[in-house]
Amino acid sequence: MSKKTIEDTGALSPEASNASSNTMTLSSLRGTPVYDALARRLRAHSLVISPLPYLGFGGSGTLVKYKDKVGILTATHVIMNHLDSREIFAPFHATEDPRIFYSDRIPIKKIIYLDTEPGLKELTQTDSYPEDTLDICLIELDTEILENVLLKSGKKAVNLSVYRDKYTNNFDFYCCSNNDWCWAMDGAPRENVKQDDNNILQSRYDGLYVSGGYYRSTPLVHVLPSFAQTTDLCVHQLGPTLDSLPNSFAGISGAGVWQVAFEGDDGTPTTIHELFFSGVVVCEVVQEKLVSRGPTSLYDVFLSYIDSIS
Repeated sequence: MSKKTIEDTGALSPEASNASSNTMTLSSLRGTPVYDALARRLRAHSLVISPLPYLGFGGSGTLVKYKDKVGILTATHVIMNHLDSREIFAPFHATEDPRIFYSDRIPIKKIIYLDTEPGLKELTQTDSYPEDTLDICLIELDTEILENVLLKSGKKAVNLSVYRDKYTNNFDFYCCSNNDWCWAMDGAPRENVKQDDNNILQSRYDGLYVSGGYYRSTPLVHVLPSFAQTTDLCVHQLGPTLDSLPNSFAGISGAGVWQVAFEGDDGTPTTIHELFFSGVVVCEVVQEKLVSRGPTSLYDVFLSYIDSIS
C-alpha cells in the first residue's frame, strides 16, 4: 500500500468522544493500561498475511466467521495479483513479543470479492485511491483449516453476524458518523521488517493504532450492478504519539477497524466501554491518515453479497 491522495473534506482531529460525550485526547494513549488492554483484545483476532512466503510483502487481516463462511477478512488489493491462489502465508506469534512471528502456510478454499475487472484495474493505480471500488474481500478457508489456525495462533474469529445484527437494529448508534466513537486498527506496517532464515519475522511497527476521524459517503461504481450504491468511507487522523510512527504504513491495508467507546475522567481514557467491529483499512493517505471502508460497506454491501451467493 502506497501513499495516495483522496478528497479531503471535513475537519480531522486526533481526539474522540467517549460514551459520556466528554472529549478525550488520544495522542498520549500509547503505553497506558487501557491501550494495552485494547491491543490484547484486538490482537486476539488480527493476522498478518502475505500471498508470498516473504512476509515483508502483503497486508493485514482479521479472522472472521459469517454463517457458513469462515476465513480472513482483508482488502482486495492486498492479494489482487493472486486472486487464483490456493494458499496464503501468515505469521503466528513465536514469543510474547507482539513484534515477533513465525511464518506458516494456510490453504485457501476460495477468495470472495465484489469488485469488477475495471475496479481491480483501478486498484493497481498508485496516484489516487479509487473510491468507486469496495476493496473488501474474504479469503475463505475450510472450517477445519480455520480451527487449525486458531489452535496454532491462540486467536479467535470475529462473529460478523453478531455485529451485523447490532448495526442493523441500531443504525444511528453504530454508524460511523456517530461522534461518540473513535477508531482502533491492529495492523502490520512493513517498514524495516526483517525475516531471517528460520522464517522468524520481526516487525518494528506492528501494533495498535488509535485515531479520531470523520465519515464520508461515496458511490460504488466498479462492483456488480445490483450492489452499486452509496456507501461509507472513513478517514482517520492518527495525530502525534509518544513513540515514532512509520514513514509509510504499507502493510496495514486489510486490517480490521474497530469503533471504540472509552470512559474516563478529566479527558483521560481509563476503561473500554464498548467495541464494535466496523470495517477494513483500505488506504494510506498523506499526513498520517488512514482510510477504511465502514459498517455500511461491510454489513449492507459485502455481507449482502455473500448472502446472495450462499
